[in-house]
Order: sequence, then structure tokens, then C-alpha cells
Amino acid sequence: MVGDINTKRFFLSAIFAFFLGFISFNISSFRLIYLQKQKDKKKQEEMELKSKLLKNEKENK
Repeated sequence: MVGDINTKRFFLSAIFAFFLGFISFNISSFRLIYLQKQKDKKKQEEMELKSKLLKNEKENK
């Protein structure tokens, strides 16, 4: 009986640890994806501003 309780406890702790690791991995990967999207958005806005500035300079000349 003691062995059965220890094996159940071991498997429950292993499953719990797996789910904790899985959840934390997903959170970190989603965070990295979100940060990359923010960087891409900033780059896109910078490119749009540069193109507007170039158009304005050409019109002023």
C-alpha cells in the first residue's frame, strides 16, 4: 500500500510539473510573439513616416 501511494504521488507531481512547465513555456512564447509584433509595428510606422517626409521634401523642391 505504501508503494502505491508513493507512485501515485510521484505521477501526480510529474503531471503537475509538466503542466506548469507547459503553461509557462506558452506564456513566454506568446510574450515573445507579442513583443516581435510590437517591433514590427514600430518599424512599419517609421517607414511610413520616412516615406511621408521624402514625399514632402520632393514636393517642396
